[in-house]
Amino acid sequence: MSNPWAIAAVTAVLRHSLRQQLEAAAIGGVIHDADAVALPPDRVTIGADQPSRLNLFLYEITNNAALSNDRLPLRSSDRTPVNIPHLALNLRYLLIACGAVDLENEILLAHGLQAFSKSPVVPRQTIRTVLDPSLPDGAGVPPRAFREQAVAVAEQFELLKVTPVFLHYDEMSKIWAGLQSAYRPCVVLEVTAVIVEEAAPVSRALPVLHLGDAGRGWESQANLLSSAPLLLAVRPPQRQPAAPASGTLDLIGAGFNGAGLRARFRQDRLAHLFEVAGAAITPVAAAFTDAEIAANPDLAFATHVLSLNLAAATIEGSATTAPWAAGLYSVDVALTPTGRPGEAFSNQLSAAIAPAFTTAGPNAPSAAVNGDDIEVTLHCAPPVRARQAATIMVGGFEFPPLTPEADAAVPVFTGTVPDTLRGATHPLRLRIDGVDSLFIDRAANPPAFAAGHIVAIPA
Repeated sequence: MSNPWAIAAVTAVLRHSLRQQLEAAAIGGVIHDADAVALPPDRVTIGADQPSRLNLFLYEITNNAALSNDRLPLRSSDRTPVNIPHLALNLRYLLIACGAVDLENEILLAHGLQAFSKSPVVPRQTIRTVLDPSLPDGAGVPPRAFREQAVAVAEQFELLKVTPVFLHYDEMSKIWAGLQSAYRPCVVLEVTAVIVEEAAPVSRALPVLHLGDAGRGWESQANLLSSAPLLLAVRPPQRQPAAPASGTLDLIGAGFNGAGLRARFRQDRLAHLFEVAGAAITPVAAAFTDAEIAANPDLAFATHVLSLNLAAATIEGSATTAPWAAGLYSVDVALTPTGRPGEAFSNQLSAAIAPAFTTAGPNAPSAAVNGDDIEVTLHCAPPVRARQAATIMVGGFEFPPLTPEADAAVPVFTGTVPDTLRGATHPLRLRIDGVDSLFIDRAANPPAFAAGHIVAIPA
């Protein structure tokens, strides 16, 4: 999740991209000692004895209409926050050319525009590299204390996109008149969308476990028929919403006839392509009841169910066992179709890998008093990965999120628990990057809370 350092973090990343572009341009010998800065226009001195610069100036912040209403403020009957809104912002920058000699303004602006036209979407890894807290302090590097906070912008759910905005002369004149500064050649860059979130505890209601014999919610599934492999649904075991990293996962689809069948999983956070292939895939003919097809009509087109052994997944096809992380993955199927050259790929669907923790024995969940707070210790597998957002819900109370800087196999969650929860045992669930642990036994009728997913809160 992002934080109030996000706006400054975006400026630092854009400035770094401009500096890289100018360094590459200097190889041609036309531009010498040009730099990129982020200063108000009246603080940039221009003259023959001054260096050439590209100045990045944040002049306007607006709300992002698409995301502003995504999370509305909400409180429970006892005034406890249930939903805390986030800020969804668009940032507008003036990219100002400050050349010292003839033609440098035009050259600088062209290179500044090219820096973002060739890569309009800022990769998460670029942000992590620029704002890496482990880098030593030095010239051109933001302070370490700032980087430790600002690097969190790489984990926001929305990717940063940089788009040039070409304003009419009248609009540009109004901007410079407001700045009360001498006009310089410039162009507008718009960055969307910057998410500013607040890390605060909220109250979460326990889920409804039983709706009645005929009760079920709405279901929606795309129906795309193709001669290529086609994924229709992802089905975790035992009607769970997610699959454990050590368990199985079913892919339902059609067109899986061919050689080299493999399922591919990708998560941007880990930057690995996980593969399940060979004996780790068990294909069976699809057979569904009328009730199942009525609930999901696309299943009528399914020909196969691929049962995947996730514990046997490998990284990039190597023999290394995949170190799964809890969270959402994209999954597709690849194969060489019978009678056709080349490899074919299916459409992508989402699959969730559930977090898990030890529920019995000496490593079972434990809680201890630390001053006015309660500390809950879990032994997680997979561990909480670096900069993943993790939290726990004890009864109806959600602990403040934990975002470790390094992988944490034994995270400790700290929160000020209401007095109504103390001195009793409550249901416990772990949530990592929006995916909950499998704390409900859905094989039972009616469903029940899974054994061991509890914690005793001291008085």
